[in-house]
Amino acid sequence: MIVVRRALSLLFLSTVLATVIPALESRIAIAQVDRSADSYEVFDSFGKHYFKAPPKRVVVTDWTLLEQLLALEVVPIGAPEVDAYRSVMPINELPSTIRDIGLREKPTLAIVGQLKPDLIIVGTDQKQLARPLSRYARVLFYQNFSPRFNNNGSTAIKRLRQLARVFKQEPVAEQVIAQLQGTLEDGRVRIKRMNPQPLRVTLLQTYREDSFIRFSPHSLQGWVLGELKVENKTQIPINKFGELRSRTLSADDLLPGQVACFGECLAVADLVDDARARAPARLSPAWPYGGVLTMQRTAEELIEAFSEPDSARP
Repeated sequence: MIVVRRALSLLFLSTVLATVIPALESRIAIAQVDRSADSYEVFDSFGKHYFKAPPKRVVVTDWTLLEQLLALEVVPIGAPEVDAYRSVMPINELPSTIRDIGLREKPTLAIVGQLKPDLIIVGTDQKQLARPLSRYARVLFYQNFSPRFNNNGSTAIKRLRQLARVFKQEPVAEQVIAQLQGTLEDGRVRIKRMNPQPLRVTLLQTYREDSFIRFSPHSLQGWVLGELKVENKTQIPINKFGELRSRTLSADDLLPGQVACFGECLAVADLVDDARARAPARLSPAWPYGGVLTMQRTAEELIEAFSEPDSARP
């Protein structure tokens, strides 16, 4: 009986090895191909990956990353909620060739499959989408906002560079970043010239008509304000988006200091109708969770709000 059991055990083991070893050899072979001399490294929030050529057919499930791709002159074949994106993102036009894949939280897998992508990119809080979407193509994941990051603004620049590496668009990324850095450098001079005393600002946006969002230094907008060497009055513990939401505001929330409001500022005009402050600066309405292009536009508008007009410059 013992001999029979040993024989059966050996037979079972040999069967398993016959199945597993070729599979392992196959995986090793794939890894060796991926890491061959003509492949290149890219990084995402999962870690390191290898590509042999830039992807051509890309689906993105996140608006932040959609903006970053457009900044890199990469037009995806699929993206979520494209009509809504057009209505809230005036920074760049969305090409009509992009297919709507459904909701950001739950893209329609059937549509993604029909598009036959060679890469799918998922974003903030979409890690759980990686597994089901991997049925259709390789998946990269980028977390763009987190309380663990040193700053969401610097992370946006890092993500742009990481995406540029995927698509071999590094020169385009560096041009976009250089434009932002040049705008900030010029803005620091202009704001200092107009405001010899330290400037203290609250960045504000109305939310659902009955609430307010204030942006802390951890937000994209707060990063821009800090790079302009302007003090941010909203100092709060770090949270994912760098926001403080509230139903009401008092004059003490905003003063002493100035207010810059994305969109209408009528709700706070009376609060800052005070000799200690200028009238609120009205900035263009903006979706606050974008990337480097959002930061560029925020910088331009803050500079115009708190410095002399171009026509007044020597």
